[in-house]
Amino acid sequence: MNDTGFNTGSFILDTYPDSLDKLLNELRDITEGRGILPASLENKLPPRSRISPSAFDHDEATRAKTEEIASFLPPFDWVQGMMKRAEECRVNRECETSWNGEIHAPILQSVFRKRKSIHE
Repeated sequence: MNDTGFNTGSFILDTYPDSLDKLLNELRDITEGRGILPASLENKLPPRSRISPSAFDHDEATRAKTEEIASFLPPFDWVQGMMKRAEECRVNRECETSWNGEIHAPILQSVFRKRKSIHE
């Protein structure tokens, strides 16, 4: 135990429960973009979207859940607009306020408005 009262360890070297192993694998898949989009979108997105084929969920066991989650995705042109504005912020080295107000806030509003309506 260190001075802060916590034990530190490595996920790579230490043993850990199967549930954590499963979570780490799921997070890796998300990070790498594997199976995060429904297969039904594969032919609907324009070729210029440059989305990896591995991003589409072709697994019968998870397909229905992926389709359900995808029903809340914003339109592709909205995503493209957000990406264009984010690139402008990056290239122009705009301040954190620009990122928060013009990129992060609209994304969070979109996500949480839709989630709120689901739970009402």
